[in-house]
Amino acid sequence: MDYDFKANLTTVLSTYLIPVLVGYGFSSETSNALVGVVVALVIIGFNMLNEMFTSKHLTKVDDSEGSVYSECFDEDDVA
Repeated sequence: MDYDFKANLTTVLSTYLIPVLVGYGFSSETSNALVGVVVALVIIGFNMLNEMFTSKHLTKVDDSEGSVYSECFDEDDVA
């Protein structure tokens, strides 16, 4: 993820979430900490989703086998 996405996410959440939390009685420091945790969880979640899929641009495909993983192991050994 690029810096602009993280900055925009932090700005939007800070703008809307901090006043709501302060209105419910949280201190501004606690509200800032909660916004930081929410932003971190969103970024971690997007990174986990990104790791679930094989990159089409950075993966070498073995044309003879037609499988991306043919260089890593024998497909006959997989049960």
